[in-house]
Amino acid sequence: ATRAVTFVVAGAAIAMALSCGPSSPEHQRAESIVRSATSVETYRIHTPGMTNREFRKTDPNVTGKFVGEYPVDSRGLTMPVEFADRLEDFLLDSWAFWEPPLLGQKACVFDPGVVFRMRHGADYADVVICFDCDQLVVETTQGRLDLDGGDFDLGRGPLVKMAQEAVPGAAVIRALAPGKGGACPLHTSDA
Repeated sequence: ATRAVTFVVAGAAIAMALSCGPSSPEHQRAESIVRSATSVETYRIHTPGMTNREFRKTDPNVTGKFVGEYPVDSRGLTMPVEFADRLEDFLLDSWAFWEPPLLGQKACVFDPGVVFRMRHGADYADVVICFDCDQLVVETTQGRLDLDGGDFDLGRGPLVKMAQEAVPGAAVIRALAPGKGGACPLHTSDA
């Protein structure tokens, strides 16, 4: 009986991984948007570690504008297709992402401070970045892009450089170190 339960649990885990992974139709549609982006809008976002949009609307730091579910603090530059191509290369090149073997996910709260919105016509992909825990998620109008856990420790340097290029007016972005350097300053004032 124990052996049968083990096979059922293992089979369910494999089926779930295959349905959500890079070969799933949702992932393929999301990847298509990333590959065809013609520009990238950039945003500094305000997230006090909360996921409830209604609660955040009462926060005095929220301007009333949102990108996805995240309140916007300020808008960065709109970057051209060359920037979109570099971001695509970063997102689709697995060397930048690493999931610790046997350790599971990091024990940090995903509290992003930057969003890159990759546009292609009416479709877009929001690359939501937390430089505190070096993790990101990519949500698109066609579904989620699976990125092996979204942990970009190994690719932090290039992503920091892109953020500094796209949001040059934010002092906290300019202060980001390309290597891991303690607590993230993204949730402080840009003054």
